[in-house]
Amino acid sequence: MLMTSLISLIVVLLVSLAFVAGINKLKNQFKSSFIHAHVIVMSFSMMMGLFFGFFIGVILDENFVLATIIGTSYGILIGYMIGTLFKNAIVTLSGVVEGIMGGVMGAMTGNMVAISPNVSTIIIFFDVLFIVLVVISFNIIFRFSDSMIQKPLESRSFNETN
Repeated sequence: MLMTSLISLIVVLLVSLAFVAGINKLKNQFKSSFIHAHVIVMSFSMMMGLFFGFFIGVILDENFVLATIIGTSYGILIGYMIGTLFKNAIVTLSGVVEGIMGGVMGAMTGNMVAISPNVSTIIIFFDVLFIVLVVISFNIIFRFSDSMIQKPLESRSFNETN
């Protein structure tokens, strides 16, 4: 269980860094659209904080305080890193707050399930869920980044590909 959680934690860290690098590459396309930048930062801060906090909670088992501190700190860090890419105080604040919320919720969930006899099952579930959400999110961001920014808000549709 501990080894599985550590591997999952490393994967979350690496994907977080890859996401920050990917968003850094596209940040200029989203600077003109406050709402798009806000949603990207909010969703990824929450998601990364949640999964990181979960795996820290499982690893630290019954140490609720330390798991919450580490999960919250990571949420703040990832929210700030992603938010500052857009050089907008509201977007950065949103990233930090959502990162805190994700880190706290993840740590609590990880601590709660750590005592379960089926903890390996939920770790695998969280791994699969994390990968699916990241793939979907990357696909949406990179696939729609050009078309969503160039058209006025009224004429945009989520189903559009061009």
